[in-house]
Amino acid sequence: MNVYLGRKRQIVLLKILISTAFLFVLFILTDTEKMISAMIDINLLVVLFSCGLCFLQMILAGIRWYAIGTRTGSFISFFTTMRINFAAMFSNQVLPSSIGGDVVKTALATKEGLALGRAIRTVLLDRMTGLISLIVLIAATYGVIESYFPKEWALKGSQLIVVPILGALLITLYNGAKISKFLQKFEYLKWIRTFLYEASVLFGVGWTALYTISISIIIHSIGALCVWILALNLGLNINYIVVLAFLPLISLAQLVPISIAGWGVREGTLVSLFALMGLDSSISLVVSVIWGGSIVIAAIFSGLIWFCMRSADENLRDIKAHEF
Repeated sequence: MNVYLGRKRQIVLLKILISTAFLFVLFILTDTEKMISAMIDINLLVVLFSCGLCFLQMILAGIRWYAIGTRTGSFISFFTTMRINFAAMFSNQVLPSSIGGDVVKTALATKEGLALGRAIRTVLLDRMTGLISLIVLIAATYGVIESYFPKEWALKGSQLIVVPILGALLITLYNGAKISKFLQKFEYLKWIRTFLYEASVLFGVGWTALYTISISIIIHSIGALCVWILALNLGLNINYIVVLAFLPLISLAQLVPISIAGWGVREGTLVSLFALMGLDSSISLVVSVIWGGSIVIAAIFSGLIWFCMRSADENLRDIKAHEF
């Protein structure tokens, strides 16, 4: 047990070091004076609006998870779903631990009476819906991406990533019930069979899949709006559609679990992509840092809401146990 906890701490420390190293290199390679000046000059109302947009994304993420849960079987109440979602957002962005938001969702949903396997499956379906929406956005904005990347890169990227992954996911999820029936003779694959069946319920009905994927696309569109408004306020001349095209690439880069809440990876990817458009790297870095800060502030607000939504007995018990 002690060895396991020691390894977890080492992983967390390594992630912190990687995030710090990425940010340190970026700060060295950019104009520090220009960055400080940009941070001083930015409109505070724009920053507050950015925080509001990030919080709206978190609300929509909870609605998406609830929609997926209720459309694939029995699930917890909407109020409980939102409460758990706020806790997960807080954990994901604020707490420097190896326990991600998905683990928090699963644990708290199980605590509320949802079966462990069912909780895990809804979280996985939620993740997969988000991934599909990212790939759909990449496919929809392929022409924009192609105009900034070398044509060979864009073509190979679509051939090796977008088409195969999206095609495989949709075919598997749409035909989940048939695949599940085929796997009935393998008793040890019961959990996978159940997952595929629930996936077919979600994605086998057109309007249901469209509803959940649309929520995901709206979430990403709001994120793009946040970055775009910050960039415009700092004097960067950039089109919203271009930001919308690049955001899925930034989100995919953040899926690599090597940093704390995406810090460093997000900044490096955004600065690199904005550099393709000839935009100032120092100002681009400020945009990414303020965007990341807005997400953290929204997550802290989510944590406060979660704390207020819990019972007094629960809060007292957790405070005594030093869980915060």
